[in-house]
Amino acid sequence: MPDEKMENSSRILANRLATGDPNSPQAVVDRYVGRLLALVRPRISDRLRRRIDAEDVAQSAFRSFFRRAELGELDLGRGAPLWRLLSAIALNKLHKQAERHTAAKRSIRRDSSPGKLLTEVIAGREPDPAGAAAIADELDSLIAGLSPVARQVVEMRLADYSHEEIAAEIGRSDRTVRRILADVQAQWRDRGNC
Repeated sequence: MPDEKMENSSRILANRLATGDPNSPQAVVDRYVGRLLALVRPRISDRLRRRIDAEDVAQSAFRSFFRRAELGELDLGRGAPLWRLLSAIALNKLHKQAERHTAAKRSIRRDSSPGKLLTEVIAGREPDPAGAAAIADELDSLIAGLSPVARQVVEMRLADYSHEEIAAEIGRSDRTVRRILADVQAQWRDRGNC
C-alpha cells in the first residue's frame, strides 16, 4: 500500500509540474534529492570521487530534468513515474562523467598525489612535467624540515645522481643513502601525502 500511495503522490507531483505549478520544482527536489544521492554515491569509485561527487551528478540530473520538462520533452501530463525518469537521467549523467574522466587525456588513472610523485622520484622513477610542477611546493616544505645530510641526499637524488654517486659525495655508504631516502619516504607518508 505505501508504494501505491507514493506512486499516486508522484503522479500528482508530475501533473503539478506539467501544469506549471511554480512550487512543484522545489517539491521534486525535496522529495527525490536524498534518493538520488543514495543511488549515485555507491556507484562512484574512490578514484573517480576525487573529480566528481554525488551532489554534482544529482544537481546536473535535476537541471536536465527541469529543462527537458520545460521544453515539453518529458511526458509528465500522464503522471509519469518521476523517480524512474530522475534515476535514469542521474545514472546517465554519472556514466558520461565516468567516461569523460577515464578518457585518455583526462584519465583518473593518470592522477597522482604529490606524495606519490615524490616517492617515485626518490625511488628513481621520472615524473611527467605536470607531476613535477605539482610536487614543487610540497617538496620545499619537506626539504626544509630535513637534516643537512638528508637534504643533500634528497636534492642529489632529485638531480638524478645515483645512490652510489650520492654515497661517494657525502662520504657515506650506499646502504646509508638508501636508508635516508627510505626515511624521507616514510616522513612523506606520515604527512599524508602518499
